[in-house]
Amino acid sequence: FQHTPIEVLEMIGTLASDETPLVRKAVAMNLTRLAHLTTSDVCFESVFPICAQLAIDAQDSVRLLAVESLAA
Repeated sequence: FQHTPIEVLEMIGTLASDETPLVRKAVAMNLTRLAHLTTSDVCFESVFPICAQLAIDAQDSVRLLAVESLAA
């Protein structure tokens, strides 16, 4: 299966809203990698909102990793 970058970003956005904290934590841990693979426009339009959503997560560990990703 091959997916377009937009489809991948949509899937990651869905995972960032998953009810399982470990799934959201995995997304937060890999946002920096994702940001490096996208253009700056896509990053600000798609990756940054995901990171901002995770930065206000109920789980401390998810918030911490999201903020670290934002800093990177």
